[in-house]
Amino acid sequence: MRSEHPPHWASLDLAEAEQKLGDLGAAIKILVAAERQGGSDKLLHYRLMHLYSLACQSDDAKREQAIFQVASQE
Repeated sequence: MRSEHPPHWASLDLAEAEQKLGDLGAAIKILVAAERQGGSDKLLHYRLMHLYSLACQSDDAKREQAIFQVASQE
């Protein structure tokens, strides 16, 4: 995770670990960074939707849900 562009799976795993440790903000930041690096896919948006819901950020969760639905139809 110290590399400039960590593998997509590593970002997802680290975000899950942060969530389990109770740091939703850190988990969200990790996935947002992965998305900015071009690692965007439907799993990433699903996980962001879930994390935003847990963090009571409903507008962000709805945005990610819409992106997830579009990605799922492709």
